[in-house]
Amino acid sequence: MISPADEYGARARVWNWRRALSPTGSRGDAVFRVSLLCCALLLLVIVTAMIIAMASNSMLSLREFGFGFLTGKTWDPIKGEFGA
Repeated sequence: MISPADEYGARARVWNWRRALSPTGSRGDAVFRVSLLCCALLLLVIVTAMIIAMASNSMLSLREFGFGFLTGKTWDPIKGEFGA
């Protein structure tokens, strides 16, 4: 059995960014992989921004009513008890 180091020589041990982007060697594949990576990172940034925006905008109600606002079942505006 031939080991990868014997088959490919010393290059098998060295990380090659071009081979990582496009194992088939096609430039179109590399462009597609980079565009997918950019879209995935953009999606993570958008989701993180949404979580931060929702958390910062909900601080006023959480300070006023506590976490019972999210977990409570009582809704009585006259007594000031608000539970979702």
